[in-house]
Amino acid sequence: MTLDFSGILKRAFHLTKNNRSLWVFGILMAFLNSGGNIGGRFNYSPDMDSSKFALPKIDPQTLLLVIVIAVVLGLLLFLIAIFINFLARGALIDMVDTIDKGGSASIKDGFKSGLSYLFSLFAISFLLGVSFFFAILITGGILIGPGVLLLLAKKTVFGIILLALGGLIWLAFLIAGSVFIGVITFFAEREMVLEGLGAIDSIKAGYALLRKNIGNSLVLWLINFGIGIVSGILVLIIVLITGLPIYLLAMALSKWLFILLIIPFAIIVFVSGLFETFFSTFWTLAFKELVKSET
Repeated sequence: MTLDFSGILKRAFHLTKNNRSLWVFGILMAFLNSGGNIGGRFNYSPDMDSSKFALPKIDPQTLLLVIVIAVVLGLLLFLIAIFINFLARGALIDMVDTIDKGGSASIKDGFKSGLSYLFSLFAISFLLGVSFFFAILITGGILIGPGVLLLLAKKTVFGIILLALGGLIWLAFLIAGSVFIGVITFFAEREMVLEGLGAIDSIKAGYALLRKNIGNSLVLWLINFGIGIVSGILVLIIVLITGLPIYLLAMALSKWLFILLIIPFAIIVFVSGLFETFFSTFWTLAFKELVKSET
């Protein structure tokens, strides 16, 4: 059975547009995805006379204490980010299902449901991520290892040929595997939230659903990928229109104007949050259609 892809897209757009409570969790996901790049996007390097600038002397114990505090705070922020991310993912899946069935879902309902699915969703991503990591290592060793051994044995020509061939095959495996794991993750998360399965059973059910619907799943991923490119272009346009003028103005006048970059950043997070909401809604509706087609 071929899915009604245009119908799913229209429903996903309609649900996203008309249910602002969903936006909160999409924006949270977008903020976490973009927040880590804030510091690296814009740099300001005012002219300084190095002869007038000297590093203060810091006691080694004080420096060690600062490093430990920084590491602990960084780890804490990382854990909080993971916590919020999986909470938002579970909330969106459950809320979209509730709204699609004709019910209503408030922000409070979203936080409640998101908390209840938090650790199971993390378990799904952890199990799939670790499995894929070791699969990459093993296949990389099998495909690239012989070429490396030939190079070490001074069989340069054959080593380079085998290394290049193995590297290309390994790269293809990496790309295909990423798509494969990504779709299984989408399905497994919804098996857990909507069907009430445990983490391992959700992964098994997600894999089975993918195996029975290879064609539909590939089209769904391609649609997701295409819209993702559109969202990336839109974000780039926003950066050029709003962020670049502020950046140039700050470079020309005063470094304190860099604080105005929070405006384009907020716009980017908001727009990205709408897309995150749409993507989650799109996969939830598609999942429900696939499950319905099997009953």
